[in-house]
Amino acid sequence: MGWATAMQEHIPEAILSRVSSYDALGSFVAMPLGSLLFGLLADRFDPEPLLVVSGVVYAVLALGTLLSRSVRNLENEVVHDRA
Repeated sequence: MGWATAMQEHIPEAILSRVSSYDALGSFVAMPLGSLLFGLLADRFDPEPLLVVSGVVYAVLALGTLLSRSVRNLENEVVHDRA
């Protein structure tokens, strides 16, 4: 929800459709590739440590994103109606 809102607020309307299409394409390509990769990894390694390591990597990446000042200070451009 926050990603879609940020895109609508910060991407010019003239190119929003194109940017959304590329975003969706990247998401839909990443899902089957991730499933394939984890299937291969789970076949070669014990699944429990693999899931723990994956969870830690995900948490580090998600929290690492917050190190970016532009992400932390992303401003909301909602116009409040004061009528």
